[in-house]
Amino acid sequence: MASEIHNFLTSSGRRGTAASQVDAAQCVGCDTCSAMCPFGAITLVDRPESAPRPAEVKDDGKLAVIDAQSCRACGICAANCPEVAIAHNLSDDALFGRIALMTEGVEKPVVGFYCKECAGAAIGLSGQHRDRYPENVRLIELPCLGRVSALHIVEAARLGAAGVFLAGCAEGRCQYRTGDTSALEQMTIAGEVLADSSTPLPLELWHLCAVDRLSVGRRIRMFHAKAIGDELTPALLEHEMGLIGAGAGALSGAPTGAVCGGGEVCGCGR
Repeated sequence: MASEIHNFLTSSGRRGTAASQVDAAQCVGCDTCSAMCPFGAITLVDRPESAPRPAEVKDDGKLAVIDAQSCRACGICAANCPEVAIAHNLSDDALFGRIALMTEGVEKPVVGFYCKECAGAAIGLSGQHRDRYPENVRLIELPCLGRVSALHIVEAARLGAAGVFLAGCAEGRCQYRTGDTSALEQMTIAGEVLADSSTPLPLELWHLCAVDRLSVGRRIRMFHAKAIGDELTPALLEHEMGLIGAGAGALSGAPTGAVCGGGEVCGCGR
């Protein structure tokens, strides 16, 4: 519990970030956002007569309202709103733009969405130790993995992604409490949409922490091989296992298989 409180209080995403906002003209008062918000920042109120409303909303319809003081700008509400009625400081248009920019001209790109907290720490430390992954892997940072929606995953597929992976905080230690749960649901929806359109795509969700810096490169390389259709040969597996052994012996810090301690122990609470 103490490490969870530390993670929350030191989370860089909770300081100085604008709260999400509801577009009354789009909101139908369905309560999806209020049910999904891990901080209880969203409530349904009687819609003021002066507030715009969708045509299907009756006079006694409700309107979602976000308390700016309680909102932590994780983006979970924006990702799950079925009417796309919530504006987050990292907008859908901005994310679509990033996906388009980073996949343009890349053959068989593999897109990875990752949270800037625990997963960001693991990926950053892995890079500092010069662990490498293929050049056509494109990483997109999110404030919380809960910001990713099925729309973003499907858009990556539409632009030619060979596979999409999602990387969030260590299991049970999401710094926005339920970001990984939301992301898993959105990934499942995207997978169903792609399967129904006869364009199935490899999709995976990982829980990472700074102690995973010795293995995150391997995860990316193995997923990349699967996504582009390379055979996972015994030689490839043996090579990767050799890298794990070399990394564990050469680097100081947590040994292979170390368990995330959260907060200052793992360095994820930044």
